[in-house]
Parts: sequence; structure tokens; C-alpha cells
Amino acid sequence: MKHPGSDPALSVVIPTFNGRHLLQKHLPDVVAMLRDGDEIVIVDDASTDDTAHWVKSFSPEKKIKIKYEKHKKKRSLCRRCKHWCAGSQTSVCISHQ
Repeated sequence: MKHPGSDPALSVVIPTFNGRHLLQKHLPDVVAMLRDGDEIVIVDDASTDDTAHWVKSFSPEKKIKIKYEKHKKKRSLCRRCKHWCAGSQTSVCISHQ
């Protein structure tokens, strides 16, 4: 049984592959649109750049949970995004492709 208020009001799922530069440029704007308690899920499809380090060092001013999932080898990001979005009543999936 889920408790009221235990789930985020909004989940934003962002798939990425070597997208540090895009996250660095756009993630602050995404955070600005969210409310405290919302979440961002970044699904990394085996990036070889420093995406993981940047995401882990990113610290938004709002109380937003940031989940980071990195695949060890390239997989279908669309499938993982659907998995994450299915767990939220309201979700948004952002893709640069």
C-alpha cells in the first residue's frame, strides 16, 4: 500500500548518451520548472564521457530527487524510459533524438 505523498508529483525521465554538455546546458532549466518533491531520472546508455561525474556533482537548489541509472553497455533507452514513467502518476520523458 502506498502512502499519500510518498510518490513524486512529477517524474521527468531524461535518456542520455555522452550528453554531459546537453545536461549541463538544460538541466538547470528543467529543475526551474519543477516543484519541491518532484524527481528527475537520468538514464545513461553507457556514456563514455564524464556524464556520470557531472550528474553526481549537480546540486539543485530545490528539493528535487535526482536518480541516475547507468547501463554498462548500450541498451534501448526507450524501453527503460517507459519503465521509469510507468512508476509515476505523472511523468515526462525528454529526449534529444
